[in-house]
Amino acid sequence: MKKIILSLLALCAALTLSAQMREDFKPATTNQPGHQYPMVNSQRMVRAQITAPNAKSVKLDIGGVKYEMVK
Repeated sequence: MKKIILSLLALCAALTLSAQMREDFKPATTNQPGHQYPMVNSQRMVRAQITAPNAKSVKLDIGGVKYEMVK
């Protein structure tokens, strides 16, 4: 019984580690010269940076789909 519980815990830990986002972001090849953002990682996830200190809310529109941005 102890071996089964330990095996399940090890499996859960392995699944959690594999689901983490990779932090290997690099500037997109389509960026304007000298600009770092947007960035793309090896999992094709995007990181954007928007400077709007007085904005109440910010939405990113990508292909007609709007994404609520958070700080």
